[in-house]
Amino acid sequence: SKPRYNADGSLDIYIQPDKPANPAQARNWLPSPPATSATQGFRLITRLYGLSDKGIKGVVDGTGWHGPSLLPCAPDGSTTEGVACAS
Repeated sequence: SKPRYNADGSLDIYIQPDKPANPAQARNWLPSPPATSATQGFRLITRLYGLSDKGIKGVVDGTGWHGPSLLPCAPDGSTTEGVACAS
């Protein structure tokens, strides 16, 4: 199914081992491996490809494109910015 966008056009993706109970959050859920004693669980890796120095201008020095915000959930069920985590 298609992801559910927020009213402002942004998109929240919930990356976690357990499917959220909230159907709106579950629609934007990507399953991740749980952390175990042997593994850290989920780790995000971003790859950027450019055809030339001009194609990636500003990415390396921070003056150009910036990646999406990543907001980890705290034990109280919200992010440091007050965004509710999936439940």
